[in-house]
Amino acid sequence: MITLSNSDGDTLQFWVSGYQYPDPDGYYWDLNWLSVNVRWQRAEALWQASDPCLSTEELLDLLEWITRCEQEKPASESIEFMEPCLKFAWLTDANLPRLRLYLRYELYPGNTLHLPPPLQSATKLPKDPNQDRIFWLEFPLPDINLAALVLDLQAMIDQFPVRQERT
Repeated sequence: MITLSNSDGDTLQFWVSGYQYPDPDGYYWDLNWLSVNVRWQRAEALWQASDPCLSTEELLDLLEWITRCEQEKPASESIEFMEPCLKFAWLTDANLPRLRLYLRYELYPGNTLHLPPPLQSATKLPKDPNQDRIFWLEFPLPDINLAALVLDLQAMIDQFPVRQERT
């Protein structure tokens, strides 16, 4: 599990709960979709969502991208995935490197009718249904440990490796 916190009082947890299709038989792509969970907490308010929005190969790509951020050599400013529910960005403007995690579509906090009031006021979620439904939290480098993040991602990969089709 990855846990990120910032000085605004936000804690975001991100973890893989399993393969979308636990049965090891099937087509390559079906075998390798992962169910992703996110939990966002501010003070006593808590919100959580889950969606099969990341593949095992994309988890490997995320590990490589975070590792490059740790080395201050990211290949690109951000990393996105086939399912657009998650996006990670490494921002270096204003002399304060920070990780920004976007939650969109099925993982968008505004999709719930039960978002606790402290989270509603914290989010500034768009009220216009035609406006992009994008939400993000930022975690400045002093608040996060990229080396620990790399280890946590590696642990997820070890638990949910890329599976091959059986012949």
